[in-house]
Amino acid sequence: MKPICLFCFLIFVQSLFLPCLGQNSFEFNINTPLHDGLANGFCDSENAVVFPATSQDNLSTSNSGFLLKLYPDGSDLTVTLESGDSTLSFCTGVELTADSYFFLGVKYLAAEPHSTWKIVVVKTDKELNILCIKYYALPEGYTETGYRYASIVDNAGNVVVAMGLGKNENGSVRYDFGFYKFTPDGDTLMTKLYDTWYFADPYSFKRMNNSNNLMLISHGYLPATEGELMFLDENLNIIKATRTRPLGIDSYYSEGWLTDTSFLISDNYIVDGYPHSDYMFRIGRMDTSARYYESLCFDHPDTVEYIADHCGMSYLNDTTIYVCGFQAYNSFIYDKPIKIYLYLIDKDLNIKGSKVLGNDHYYWGNGVIATKDGGCMVWCMKVEIPYNNQLYDSHIWKVMPEDMTLYTRITNLPQEKLTARVWPNPATDKLYVSLDGLSTGDAFRFRIFDAGGRKCYDTRFTATGNCLEADLHNLPSGIYLYEIAPLNGEKSSGKFIKN
Repeated sequence: MKPICLFCFLIFVQSLFLPCLGQNSFEFNINTPLHDGLANGFCDSENAVVFPATSQDNLSTSNSGFLLKLYPDGSDLTVTLESGDSTLSFCTGVELTADSYFFLGVKYLAAEPHSTWKIVVVKTDKELNILCIKYYALPEGYTETGYRYASIVDNAGNVVVAMGLGKNENGSVRYDFGFYKFTPDGDTLMTKLYDTWYFADPYSFKRMNNSNNLMLISHGYLPATEGELMFLDENLNIIKATRTRPLGIDSYYSEGWLTDTSFLISDNYIVDGYPHSDYMFRIGRMDTSARYYESLCFDHPDTVEYIADHCGMSYLNDTTIYVCGFQAYNSFIYDKPIKIYLYLIDKDLNIKGSKVLGNDHYYWGNGVIATKDGGCMVWCMKVEIPYNNQLYDSHIWKVMPEDMTLYTRITNLPQEKLTARVWPNPATDKLYVSLDGLSTGDAFRFRIFDAGGRKCYDTRFTATGNCLEADLHNLPSGIYLYEIAPLNGEKSSGKFIKN
């Protein structure tokens, strides 16, 4: 089989570099005559971020899968695989070794989207040159695959992929779980199928500690659940599945472990209320029994927030965890700008900083990937406003922590300098907040909200001085609310202006 590898002459990429303290932040826009979509990418061992992707138009035969590699300096390498009269979509990928990648996609006839699909497995080197490409028919009775894919390299160096496999039943499609294990060269080692009650939705894999077993965070295997933890042995047999919550809005992602049995997980969350329920996203601390211990909610009053739909959280280390979501206004009509919300937290669920991304376009958040330099890559679907049946593009931001971190510390000032509850007001770079009423050793949370009620900062402290000093250089100009919330005592709050 002879693969055709061309540099993506259809992809007209515009890169815009933004100034920042580390000179490592940038924006990257993918704008072609087709719909452009990036699947869940990964950061490789050289700190480059690689995305499996596709450009397609359902009304045309010009459809191709492409691979995008973004280097730390913002330069890119883009390679496409022309697919002739077929649509080729790359859906997931992993780094195999220090010199190779593995990608999985699907292919079907562009003129007949309901024809039976094929699985495409591609191995490349680090320059995205194709080393091998293999095609596999779907299991008998299945005609298509679902929307989400999860992939991981297991302890033996093989690639395990989970997907939904669609089967037409009386005019509707039911998606069962399909698990594949491939060798690094793309040969199939094993396949396992598991029936679902309706729709198999795999979100993310985790390798279990001190074991060859895997845990899949998913939806659809257990009936009437919002999500589940599915445990598989090295032969892809399901050991057990544990529900996380009853049926409702879902979307889950997790990376890293806090202990051998606990981890952080991202999801969408609804607080029932009258006359309206509040929709938000959150990060929760969970263990392998699917029990929530505590959670941190990200909410903007009077709007709907969703966690990024591919990868809502990315865990670099215990102090650098990125969370990404977007705002929806109860509508998915492309008639008003939608922003991306990015947060930096630590393992103890303290918000260390935040940043709003986007301008006058509609941005649908796809995900965030922590990079090895301490920053992150955020990617999304971008639609021009007014929409007017235009095609959608993909947009990427590289953000460094110094672009968003609010530096705070407890300090002691002479009594004559404690001139107010908060000062100076208006503030430019520094803000001081009196800790009057707190005693040494008292635990409290310090929070900052913007004028719209969005939480910008939320961190736990222990009082060791008489005031708190906050560096505000990353806060946009505006009016803010601060709050001192002792763990045992009354809250105090006030407003300040950031010039």
